Amino acid sequence: MKPNLTLSLVSLLLFFGLLHPSLADEPGDQATSPQAQKPQEISLLFAGDLMYLKSDTHPKDFNQIYDDVRSLIASADLTFANLEAPVSIDETKSNYPRFLMPFSYLQAAVNAGVDVFSLVNNHCYDHFDKGLENTKKATDQVKEEFAKQGKPLWFLGFKEPGQTGLQYARIEKNGFSFLIVAVTELLNMAKTPESINLIKTDPQSRKEFVQQLKTLREQNPSDLMILSLHTSEPEYIRTVSDKQEEFYQDLIHNGVDIVWANHAHIIKSRKMIVDKGFYRPQFIMYANGNFISSQRRKPGFGSSNLDVKEDNTGDGLLYMVNLSRKPGEPIRLESFETHYVTAYITPERGWIIKLLNQANIDAMLEEGRKAWSRYMQKRLKLNKSLTHDYIEFR
Repeated sequence: MKPNLTLSLVSLLLFFGLLHPSLADEPGDQATSPQAQKPQEISLLFAGDLMYLKSDTHPKDFNQIYDDVRSLIASADLTFANLEAPVSIDETKSNYPRFLMPFSYLQAAVNAGVDVFSLVNNHCYDHFDKGLENTKKATDQVKEEFAKQGKPLWFLGFKEPGQTGLQYARIEKNGFSFLIVAVTELLNMAKTPESINLIKTDPQSRKEFVQQLKTLREQNPSDLMILSLHTSEPEYIRTVSDKQEEFYQDLIHNGVDIVWANHAHIIKSRKMIVDKGFYRPQFIMYANGNFISSQRRKPGFGSSNLDVKEDNTGDGLLYMVNLSRKPGEPIRLESFETHYVTAYITPERGWIIKLLNQANIDAMLEEGRKAWSRYMQKRLKLNKSLTHDYIEFR
């Protein structure tokens, strides 16, 4: 953890109660609280939607997708991603509108360092009960394979046979405990299976869900409760409705510490709620965009307006939260980092993830990919100007 926010700036934040977007130098935009001794530390990294690439756009080796972000993922103690497709037990695959990713695609994400996967979203039932069954078999298999290597994995949102309540996991890491739940508010199919964490969006159902989470937290004491929420809201827009914000605030006030929302396929802003001194942090990630996607097939190299659907769907956010705790004290926010990523098309026509930073922009210019360099410079500026990191003091 490398604090770079001066004490004088912290004092200003305490006065105004609002943190403006940090435009810190690479490797990521970072804001920190004053440095202190930290007997216990943990770093959590949250990605967005991990989409299956169309068959004519993926590199021959899926592991190549993650080469540029591998070291960043490795720096986190736990990395989270939303797996937005059923998984086959072999190399069978299909594209939009009914996604199906091959087994090796899931393996590549785990090889890259992702630890915790949300399985529930609007595409998880694209292949009905058989798709759920095969996804469960595939995730059980990869979980067993990596357990032999000493790497535990967690796949969230699918209930065990006969389970009536919410499926959840309790993870202990670096002396911290986490209660994690993943739910979806929508499916693409009319049928609603009882074997996944699916919630309704009417006011009474949401009220009952909030109470359900509150009870779950009371029954499973943990340091932090994390909710992966695949939202029923319009795609490709950055705004958050008053209704949705009210729901998030209700969650935060009833036991949820981190709301990790996705579905919009576009990056939205983030909010932190902390005590003075940066203690007892809570977070709302309104949407982290696409971790990897091939929706942006024709980048707008010559366009003067890049805030459009196809260009925006190529970008995502890796959001790092660095926490600490001293004996006898509550959890404290040490720093947060916003690492923008983008879907980059290599000269060999393969889609990979690139960190959207100045080092990569300069490297592309040196490699003669001037159009890409200029395009990524504009994308970086756009994401910094249209998405923000806010902080509220209780």
